[in-house]
Amino acid sequence: MSSTLFVDAIEPNLSSGVHIAGHVIQVVHTSSNTQAAASSGTLLSLTGLATSITPKYATSKMLIDVSLALQLIGANTGVKLIAYRNGSVIQNSINSWEIYQTITGATMGDQYSRPSWLLQDSPNSTSSVGYAFALSGYSGGGTWAINPSNSFTSFIRIMEIAQ
Repeated sequence: MSSTLFVDAIEPNLSSGVHIAGHVIQVVHTSSNTQAAASSGTLLSLTGLATSITPKYATSKMLIDVSLALQLIGANTGVKLIAYRNGSVIQNSINSWEIYQTITGATMGDQYSRPSWLLQDSPNSTSSVGYAFALSGYSGGGTWAINPSNSFTSFIRIMEIAQ
């Protein structure tokens, strides 16, 4: 004897706490076209890209995708992205989240770049978690600008990943 089960839709029982490891639970996306500029060695807070997420599970990982529209003006330089969770620099067992991206440009010209960073964080909480970011030049003598005109937009996307 065989049985057939027909369904039109399956709805999860959200209070059951069942989740599939490796799947995206929720996504928060923030974008900004706010313009700002700084020279090498200056810390620039990316206030337009600060955001928060409330994890559904304390065991979840946060996958943070950062994509910035940058312009180098002058000599070769590099920028460092610094990520903060609730006001503190995010740490891992090896180093702080100071991720370096070199932008090379002609001495007299302007160079545009869209560096991207992919970060992973484990906030171990189900309370709201605030993420903020800053840039700092780390070499050379050039100036760099974020979102050099209104036609450029930078974004942060945070994905909660079930474990």
